[in-house]
Amino acid sequence: MKDVKISVVIPVYNVEHVLTRCLEHVVHNTYKNLEIIIVDDGSVDKTSDIYSRYAKQDKRIKIIKQKNSGPATARNTGLKAATGDYVHFCDSDDYVNLDYYERMADAAQTTNADVICGSVEEQYYTFPQYHAVKLYTDLRDKISVTRVYDFCFIWRYIYNRKFLKDNHLEFPAGMYASEDNVFADYTIYYARTVATASDAVYHYVLDNPQSLSKNMKTILKTKKNGSAKDYDKYLRFLVDTGMDKIKKDLQDNGYVVKTTKACTFRRCFAYTVQYMDGSKKLVIFGIPVFYRKVTQRKIKYYLFGMHLWYVK
Repeated sequence: MKDVKISVVIPVYNVEHVLTRCLEHVVHNTYKNLEIIIVDDGSVDKTSDIYSRYAKQDKRIKIIKQKNSGPATARNTGLKAATGDYVHFCDSDDYVNLDYYERMADAAQTTNADVICGSVEEQYYTFPQYHAVKLYTDLRDKISVTRVYDFCFIWRYIYNRKFLKDNHLEFPAGMYASEDNVFADYTIYYARTVATASDAVYHYVLDNPQSLSKNMKTILKTKKNGSAKDYDKYLRFLVDTGMDKIKKDLQDNGYVVKTTKACTFRRCFAYTVQYMDGSKKLVIFGIPVFYRKVTQRKIKYYLFGMHLWYVK
């Protein structure tokens, strides 16, 4: 495969204070064969002024506007509009190294893998770092090398668009929390090959007070988090494919060295974990809560996402 085209899908919603940084690192990337798709998910601030200014200067940028429907639906909209060989879902409050897409494209050209995983920099998490292009086909190896059981974030990867289309893979519509978990697990399982890219660094930024994750509690008070049918299907998928067992086995490769347990109304625990590579991290872990309420013959499901922090 030569000179692969990468479609960069960037959902935006009221991000006027961070969007410029994101777009600067995408537009000025050393790799130029990009299609930049900005999906405006109903912004009401000055977000449109910023991306419109970039779109006038760069013909690679496509603008799609829709009513506010959440990140999963916005990503699906961008995916349907994409024409590239590979697709990357970039969050608007994050940014990539200036050679990020060049390194991802190099891995794609070398391996033609269905899914390619890059490195991530973030001060609180210990993401796996990749310094060579390697290819994996065994399911356990694919799960182990990506550590998808700890890090389900979909912006770590670029996806072969034909692979996604052939397997009918998209985000669960209308889901505001845990949509990354669902999509990441499906894609890792169905991918015939998963590759790592050498030193392709994505910067995950947690200091945005208006980010979706920091306002999830408020959002879920007024919005339905996807459909219970989609989530039940996902849970059955984990069991039927054996992914849940593999994830648990791999997580058990770390062992608790010192435990400081703190139970609160949020059901959180804190402890120190030592991994097989000798690294030690303090972990604050919030147990996900799945609640079912039956009212007037209607079953309502409420899913609260898992919270996991690694502290240096």
